[in-house]
Amino acid sequence: MVRANIFARKILKRNLIAVLSLVIMEHLYDRFEEATSYQLSLIRSKLVCNVALAWVAIKRLQLHKIILANSVSLNMAIDQYVPVLEAASAGDIIKMGWRYDPPKALSDVLESLIGAVYVDSAYNYEKTGAALLLVMEDLLDVIDLSVGEDPVSRLVRWTAGQGCQKVVIKYASPACQLSVANVLRREIPKVQGERSHKGTIVMVHDKVVAGPILASSRRVARFEASDIAIGYLIDEAGGKSLEKICTCRRDLELGREEVAEEEAVVRMLVDDYD
Repeated sequence: MVRANIFARKILKRNLIAVLSLVIMEHLYDRFEEATSYQLSLIRSKLVCNVALAWVAIKRLQLHKIILANSVSLNMAIDQYVPVLEAASAGDIIKMGWRYDPPKALSDVLESLIGAVYVDSAYNYEKTGAALLLVMEDLLDVIDLSVGEDPVSRLVRWTAGQGCQKVVIKYASPACQLSVANVLRREIPKVQGERSHKGTIVMVHDKVVAGPILASSRRVARFEASDIAIGYLIDEAGGKSLEKICTCRRDLELGREEVAEEEAVVRMLVDDYD
């Protein structure tokens, strides 16, 4: 019986996530008729992620005031992150949501609330969708097609577009980490009870471009390090510009020249043999 209940809850959660995504995607499709599938997917990911749902739970519905959690550490984590999300605007969440890493329990509670609406409405998609769009109204008001990718995606896509194939995001060993005061460019909320972790660095052609960066979680540290790295790499006047560091294109051209020379030698040998 217990296993059956657990299985039923898992099925309901999968269905609920599908409903959330479908409602948001349908709204975006009707609103941005000229958008590409990639643009729609990118905006949808900004709206249904843990950060956005947690922000709605705190800012719009104030669900943190009625959450009952049988965990001291979870209650402390929620209490410490509430002012962080309350201070953030809808624009901050859409454009810079990668900087936040709230407890997932906040977004879970919002999903549960929408799930309750879904069940109580006899699984009525239209009513559930109307309720979801109402609570997501603040975020929906600030979205547009100019919404950009997160720093990790931008770093990978931009460097690949420049022809560089040797970009690595990795965790630094404790021996090479710097103090938080020296490496952090921005204030990142640190939630009590989170495990400490290695600093994150971005390396291009085995040269450290950014980091080690310490943040509230590895996820945020990866985004922070990537964001800083992009700033250095696009600065052509700086010492860490991609133009000065990357040799991929030059190596490729040299490789082509060597192949061309080898082919020329082979043709000469063939001509002499003939």
